[in-house]
Amino acid sequence: MKEENEKLFKNYQTLKISQTPGALANPTTQDDNNLHVTSTAKQQITGKIQELETSLREAKESTMHKEVKIVKMQKELEMTNDIIAKLQAQVSESNKCLEKSKEMIQVLEDKVALGTKPYKEEIEDLKMKLVKIDLEKMKTAKEFEKEIASTKATVEYQKEVIRALRENLRRNQQAQDISMVSEDHDSQPPNKPLTCGGGSGIVQSTKALILKSEYARLKKEISKLKQQNEQLIKQKSKLSSSSSSHLSSEVLKEVTCENSPKSPEVTGAALEKRQRTPSQCREWNVQDPVPKESPKSWFFDSRSKSFPSPHPVRYFDNSGLGLCPEEPPAGAENVDPRSGSCQTFSGKDLPECKIQ
Repeated sequence: MKEENEKLFKNYQTLKISQTPGALANPTTQDDNNLHVTSTAKQQITGKIQELETSLREAKESTMHKEVKIVKMQKELEMTNDIIAKLQAQVSESNKCLEKSKEMIQVLEDKVALGTKPYKEEIEDLKMKLVKIDLEKMKTAKEFEKEIASTKATVEYQKEVIRALRENLRRNQQAQDISMVSEDHDSQPPNKPLTCGGGSGIVQSTKALILKSEYARLKKEISKLKQQNEQLIKQKSKLSSSSSSHLSSEVLKEVTCENSPKSPEVTGAALEKRQRTPSQCREWNVQDPVPKESPKSWFFDSRSKSFPSPHPVRYFDNSGLGLCPEEPPAGAENVDPRSGSCQTFSGKDLPECKIQ
């Protein structure tokens, strides 16, 4: 660009020199025919001069802009060089730290290799103990799952019992209502108006009282069964929560007992005892908690006892006068009078309250 500017400047100077008044001092010596040619040449030269001046201005402006850009780029280069120097310093420091850390790791590895030699046997023993503890955990988990399943079965059984009791109560109420209506119809004589005498009212009131007492008793039984169901659910949750705590406590006890310094004879005896005697809690938990006596039989026994049984009519028998009383058999004394209370309830056991 500078060379082009110099060339343009030289051309501009030559053109100015050619247009000086010294060169045009003798116009009269030329012919009149050449005047037109010189005027056209002057116009062309002036146009070129103007073009060259404009190009010079543009070139100067572009050079100024480029110089400003060059200054900015130089500043940016200086900034980048500073940043590069800082980064190089950081990289060198990090390399030094890495070398130091590698040396420390090597030293620690050497120390670990020297320190683990006497403890390899203990580490292997601990690994075996961990495997045994895991197996025991699996066994206890299976036992607790069995207990949970048994508790679920008992809960379902009690639900079925409650449902059966409700159905029996409903059926008994319906049967008693029907029997009362049928007895009322049977007691009324034909061709007489329906009247409520004193005796029939007393019987009906006694029946109503009996039904009310029976209804209250059945409600109490249902509430008791519900409470038992809730207690079983609570026991189930306690068993599930205690399983985890029991496992952790057994693991801690075994680890502490095995890590404590003991003679080989004591440790051998303890291991034999531990293998021979299983835990009583597990045997107790594995037992089936299903109730021995069926709630249905208990319900029917108590129901049959609540109703007043008809007293048998006793007649005086004089056929056995003067005879020795017969001794009861030996097995009759040990007979429990309540042994017949476990019979199922039927409609024949109900007292027939007839209108007198």
